[in-house]
Amino acid sequence: MSTPAPKSEGDDTDPLQRASRRVTERVAGVLGNPERLVPMSAVGFGWLLLLVGMVTTATPAGVSASDTIPSLVDWVAMLSGGVAAAAIVIPLDVMVLAKILRARARVRGSIATPMRTNAVDPALKATEKDEVAHRKPVVSITLVKAAARRLRRGTSLARIVAVRELVSLADENPFVRADCIGILTTYIRTAQVVNTDDSYVRRVIFEAIHDRLQDPHAAITWCGQELDFSGAIFDGDKVSLFSGANFVLGSRVRFDRATFHGEVGFEGAVFGGATISFDEAEFVGGSLKLGGALFSAGAVSFDRAKIERCTVSFDASFFRGGRLTFDGALFNGATVSFTGALFRGTEVTFDSASFESGAVTFMDASFGAGRVSRDDRPFYGWVEGSGFLPVPDAR
Repeated sequence: MSTPAPKSEGDDTDPLQRASRRVTERVAGVLGNPERLVPMSAVGFGWLLLLVGMVTTATPAGVSASDTIPSLVDWVAMLSGGVAAAAIVIPLDVMVLAKILRARARVRGSIATPMRTNAVDPALKATEKDEVAHRKPVVSITLVKAAARRLRRGTSLARIVAVRELVSLADENPFVRADCIGILTTYIRTAQVVNTDDSYVRRVIFEAIHDRLQDPHAAITWCGQELDFSGAIFDGDKVSLFSGANFVLGSRVRFDRATFHGEVGFEGAVFGGATISFDEAEFVGGSLKLGGALFSAGAVSFDRAKIERCTVSFDASFFRGGRLTFDGALFNGATVSFTGALFRGTEVTFDSASFESGAVTFMDASFGAGRVSRDDRPFYGWVEGSGFLPVPDAR
């Protein structure tokens, strides 16, 4: 039998050389693109198995081709070996690919990220502040609602804790301050005064409000906020709620239709542009103290109020602006005193007021600018049994 003639290097008719060249080209492609490493590993093993099969089944010289045809068992054995080899190598290839990708990401990050410095980009800082400012009200509103529920339905201890939470939220976040104050004053309007537990919770609220109305320039202040006690019942409360308080321009405090059986103090308060109303309020057997207060602007009204067996004191107060009105008020057994007060610009009116018993006096008061009148006529006081007082000798 003659020996096969040798083939030239450029001759690609030999299947073994063609397969080898294809494997070489694919390996070169993988090296240029590592992400193809995993799928190409399986393909490479497939080619390897074919090469092994072709080598093992090549027809040697002197042997007929029919004697070298592999049986079905041989083909199953080769495939099983290839699958086993791929199951071992492919996980290793995945680990290598992961390392390559991580290294490539680090390189890209080092190129794209500028060198860090201690300086902070103002635009980035402003954006972060805006995001925090946007998230903070949302979180605070959720906390406010939860505290409000505990204040309405919780035990005595839970209500006190809820009050302190609301006060803290109001102090820390101006976005929810008005909401927190509104919830606290709503509790004052609706709580049962005869309940001992409620009385203690009310006192905690009064103390918190008092402390935060003292200085409008303080780091934490509620000056300028609206306080609504309309319809509230002050029964037996001894409240120095507004003593020393500073009511700045824009403040609004309502006691409309409230009922007072206790003591409420405004001693030394400054009314500098606020609006304080006791319209249609009832004062029965208690006292309202405004001694030493400063009225420089704004308005304080007791219009259509009922003042019965009650003492209202404006002693030593200074009136230099604004309005103080008792229009349509009813005085029955009431004592309203302006002893030693200084009037330098405030307009005080008692239009359509009714006097049944008691007294309204201006003893030792000093009048400069301003006016005290009743139905457009000067008013110098009223005393039970004497009626309206005449013009004093020295005013």
